[in-house]
Amino acid sequence: MRNSILILAAALALAGCASADSGGRPAGPPGQAEFQAGVLYSKGRRLPGHYVKAARWYHEAATLGHAGAQGQLGFMYQTGQGVGRDYAQAVKWNRMAAEQGFAPAQFNLALLYGEGRGVPRDDVQAYMWLNVAAANSRPGRFRDQIAEERATAARRLSPERLQIARHMAERWLAVHPGLG
Repeated sequence: MRNSILILAAALALAGCASADSGGRPAGPPGQAEFQAGVLYSKGRRLPGHYVKAARWYHEAATLGHAGAQGQLGFMYQTGQGVGRDYAQAVKWNRMAAEQGFAPAQFNLALLYGEGRGVPRDDVQAYMWLNVAAANSRPGRFRDQIAEERATAARRLSPERLQIARHMAERWLAVHPGLG
């Protein structure tokens, strides 16, 4: 219990949320303090039960709508880290984060579609989410990884289905300005 209090206090300080709003919740984006607590536990290798506790804090933040926490929780379900591996839950949480423009979750959702884990395999959806993730990421190693996966996904599609996937990505980006 003492460790949890110390972690939450550190998270509040890191999140810049040391003050509270009129409802008694920390000021700042909803779920930010809980997300930071999850980050501290997931990075704190020497803390007992760190992944399990990280998953709990990420869940708290995710239910408050924090995209980063939703993506982290989706990844944890995808890999079985701190929670039981559950691809349906991985899809659920990655989709929530992806819809908010969180590129790592868009990438992970694409992988889940491409592998048919938690959803029926759908190469069009996989390519579409990879396109969106590419548009929503900065140049660097992550974008290069997206490009590699996107090239692989493109090879699995006919020219007609590839065009459909590209159109779906363009439409998603148009409907979600600023998120791609």
